[in-house]
Amino acid sequence: MGDTSIQNTTNSHGTAVDHDAIINRLKADFVEFAGDALDELDGLIASGHDPDKAPEDIIDSIRRSGHNLKGMGGSFGFPLITLLAHRMEDYFAGRQNLNDRILQDAQCFIDRMREVMEGHFDGVAEAEVVRTLPAKSGFEVNEIVKHDVEVLLVMPRDASSQFVEHELQACGYRVVTETEPYKAIETAVRTCPDLIIATAVMEDLSGIDVACALHAMPVSHDLPFMLLTSLDPSHASFDALPPSVPVVRKGEEFGDDLAVGLAILGIT
Repeated sequence: MGDTSIQNTTNSHGTAVDHDAIINRLKADFVEFAGDALDELDGLIASGHDPDKAPEDIIDSIRRSGHNLKGMGGSFGFPLITLLAHRMEDYFAGRQNLNDRILQDAQCFIDRMREVMEGHFDGVAEAEVVRTLPAKSGFEVNEIVKHDVEVLLVMPRDASSQFVEHELQACGYRVVTETEPYKAIETAVRTCPDLIIATAVMEDLSGIDVACALHAMPVSHDLPFMLLTSLDPSHASFDALPPSVPVVRKGEEFGDDLAVGLAILGIT
């Protein structure tokens, strides 16, 4: 029996269904939606200079628009839009105030997404594009020495993640947080961060699961990885951890363990 092309399927009325045409129409609809969303974001950035607008409301709207673009981009043939929108959403996570630098950074995210929609980065590696984005930081430019080191932090957003993010930013590193371990694996493969730090205990997959998954694939086998944990080192779950993965303990030992781990992985 020969293969049946997807274009030859029919609906309940016996009429042939052109799936390619449907996909192309959905893609065109997303292009229009994305254009409108980016125009709306341009307006939100402009309103950031309006003293009558509450900064927290503007930030909330920016994050909501970014979240919508993130959720739809990959589904309609623009996975890079999903990556960039996530970066923008993450950049504004926890922010409550706006200033000129933050608004300029936000405009950079918007401009980069518009350039992607216009095909300016066709054929360019995603890892190269994401590193052109502004780095999230809680420090002024002259307070720290910045390094070209990108860290993917895999853990829920809570006080612990804020502490770890702040400590890494104090080292001058670019930090991006991914709260969902499945998506973190995809993000790691697509963006090739210089370091991945995952917390041991998460829903669905543990940090040890993430380490094992990345270590098992040739495309991500060599990505530097650290495990953040409060578990006792003798815990049975550590038996599955790849031996090349340094363990960083939460609490008072964090700073020392981080320094040792960075030295082991050759990250400065």
